[in-house]
Amino acid sequence: MISRETTSPKWPRRGLVGCLLLAVALTVSALGLGAIHTTILCAVTAIVAVAAVTMWFGAAPMRVRASATILVATAALLTGYTLLQAIPLPIGVLTAIAPKSADIWTRALTPLHEVGPKWVTLSLDPVATRVEVLRGIAYVLMFLASVRVASDRRGAGVLAGSIVVTAVVLGIASLLHPAFGMHKVFGVYDPGEGISDRHIAPLLNPNHLAAYMNIGFCVALGAALAPRSKVPRAISASAVIVLAGLQVWVASRGGVAAMILGALLVVWFSREDKSEASSRRGLAWAIPALLCAGSAVIMVLSTSDALKELTETDTSKLELIRRALGMSLDFPVFGVGRGAFESTFAAYRSGRGHMVFTHPEDVVAQWISEWGFPVALLAGGAIAFALRPSSMRARSFPAIGAWVALATAAIHNLVDFSSETPGVMLALVACAAIVTAGSGGTRPRSRLLRWSGAPRLVAGASAFAGLGAILLVQPGIGRELADDRAALRKNAFDSTMGRDAFHDAARAAMLRHPAEPYLPFAGALRASRARDESFMPWIERTLERAPIYPPAHLVLGRAIAPYSPSQARLEYRLASEQSPGLVHAATAEGIRLVRNFDDAMELVPATVDALAVLEQISDAIAERLPSTRERIDAEILARKPDAIPPLARRGEGVLGDLRAGPSAPWCEAARAECVRAGFAIADRLRALAPQSLDVQVLSASLRVEGGDARRGIDELSSACETVDRRVDCLMQLASLARRAHDDARAAAALERLTRAGCDNDVDCVRVLSFVAGAELARGNTGMALNLYKKALARTPDDESLIEAVAMLAVRMGLHGEALEYYRRLAQLHPTDARWAEGMNREKAAAMTDMYKPPR
Repeated sequence: MISRETTSPKWPRRGLVGCLLLAVALTVSALGLGAIHTTILCAVTAIVAVAAVTMWFGAAPMRVRASATILVATAALLTGYTLLQAIPLPIGVLTAIAPKSADIWTRALTPLHEVGPKWVTLSLDPVATRVEVLRGIAYVLMFLASVRVASDRRGAGVLAGSIVVTAVVLGIASLLHPAFGMHKVFGVYDPGEGISDRHIAPLLNPNHLAAYMNIGFCVALGAALAPRSKVPRAISASAVIVLAGLQVWVASRGGVAAMILGALLVVWFSREDKSEASSRRGLAWAIPALLCAGSAVIMVLSTSDALKELTETDTSKLELIRRALGMSLDFPVFGVGRGAFESTFAAYRSGRGHMVFTHPEDVVAQWISEWGFPVALLAGGAIAFALRPSSMRARSFPAIGAWVALATAAIHNLVDFSSETPGVMLALVACAAIVTAGSGGTRPRSRLLRWSGAPRLVAGASAFAGLGAILLVQPGIGRELADDRAALRKNAFDSTMGRDAFHDAARAAMLRHPAEPYLPFAGALRASRARDESFMPWIERTLERAPIYPPAHLVLGRAIAPYSPSQARLEYRLASEQSPGLVHAATAEGIRLVRNFDDAMELVPATVDALAVLEQISDAIAERLPSTRERIDAEILARKPDAIPPLARRGEGVLGDLRAGPSAPWCEAARAECVRAGFAIADRLRALAPQSLDVQVLSASLRVEGGDARRGIDELSSACETVDRRVDCLMQLASLARRAHDDARAAAALERLTRAGCDNDVDCVRVLSFVAGAELARGNTGMALNLYKKALARTPDDESLIEAVAMLAVRMGLHGEALEYYRRLAQLHPTDARWAEGMNREKAAAMTDMYKPPR
């Protein structure tokens, strides 16, 4: 049955005021970080409450359609059920109806050696659940106000236009933030770490932003193809093109796919609508609009960042959804409580890394895990029935764009979450009102459908619900999960806070979020630092609530290292296995506990990081445990035969044996075999890294030690013309030539080195100092002194150079110059007696030279 919409010649003032308030609510909720912060959500709720009261108080009774009634009833019942989840119950009652939740509450205070509270809630995060009550009230009030506004065709158009304009403004703001290099949202809000500069925007999550872009896109495309549109089609088509380009720039894979699906659905349903002959003219706009949108998509795809993000193949969120559904099996009837997913899911997550999942990124898993199977399935079925495709046909003008926005958002939320963002949901609620608004046409048979006939009652209930919800969340502002995490971490490192004061703060936080693992972990941090209580109960509760919690193993390893090194090494290994980000730190701490090869292997994780850990251990114990290092290098090569670092170390070892002579009798007695072994290693290294300078130096050095010095020096000299580190190569060439007693080749290498040039003072000083040392070794003291002076001119405050110049000046009998350099050293270090003694000695020598009779 086609519904009847009111279209009075003169639009009532309340309609204008209602539209303005709803437009403000949509804008504030979207641009205000999606209203995810409770204070902004309170302001938005107040606005929509005023809008609802304005639209209903004193208005004429109306008969709404059954679909609208179903949506109102479902939303109200869900909000009421959410409120029920936050109402305290006796622990015995909870044990009978939700034993898993009761167990979590009972053990919440075990780190304090206390029993759990006697009155608890169904929700495992009552503070978050009360915020969800506020969100539910905001959605109900938004729908009540919007369904009244949208009952008039002009109101529906204004509401749809507000959604599109907000989407365009949101998208442009998101584009301008990175364009101007902004690191804060609107230059005010700092999102902290984890948000790339490209995604600094009013909606920080690209999936949320993509969802809003799609809502605006579908509504705008529906308006462009509508048979009778109050908005010029050119404007609607322009909005479609802009939003399509912005959508691809956002680079959400699910968002782009949902946009394409939305475009196809809008065109299909518009094609089916033949109620007016002008529909064909409306469809004529589809081809140019979609072609322009396609051009915009191709243009944006040409940017490397967007293309890279769109072509990512990460499917880890599918495992997240599976795990979330698995969690639901432990809380099948009542769920963990609306909003409690973040603190509860840590006990069920898999994979590596220290990650916090705020949502399962799937609306079905979200509802089932937080509300339980019965409520989630009944609510989902009711909403799907109310918004079935025929619901948009019941109006005198089909709300195709709004309905498609709802349909694509539902599909998009199966792989990306945006339904948990109030700013996005308020736009979807407005779309639902556009679809289901209008008079029912006949007098409803059921009393439940007559609620709209009592506008004063609706207005009063709206005012009461809005005010009550805002007051309900006020005690929890500043005490939500993120706030308590930050506060307790700060307290854990506050040396002025005593144990009892910390316990009071921890107790209150853990009773607000009994399933959260970070809160007891903060207690473990404090206990391990202050050492005034055992840290074990805190760690035990942490790992009980989050079996994969790498920082806990790191802290545990640090604490027990003095008492149980073997257990500590195990904890360090677990930290490495559970988090790639902790591999280096955990291994570095564990190396201090390594005394032999077996100890070292206890630190090696059974992950892809094993080779990196073995290499790190090998480098760290090189001098302390050389034989263990040999075995570790053998282990690395057994796992990866083409590993360059251990091969290079083997080659250096052979070279060292050759140079050691009698000190390495195993090589001295079979020198030819040692040389062959060295060349075999060098050949393997040359095949693996032909451009490596270290490999070239090793090969040349082996030839020198093997008796073929000329060939070795020639090979390295040629390599110096091709390698990137030419200066380093020439230094190695000069050193090798000196070792081979080839003074001519050494001098030639030094000459090439002085002509090689340098890019900065640091490199120049390094080259000049090296050449000066080489000349000094050759007996050219004067040349060495001049070179050191040139180096000192580039870095006048380099104490090592000042000392070198002073000593050479003394050697050459230049006591006046030496006195000046010793004076500079004495000024830099007035308490160092060496330089004062040097000044006095050189002053006396200078005086002696002055009065020495001429020869």
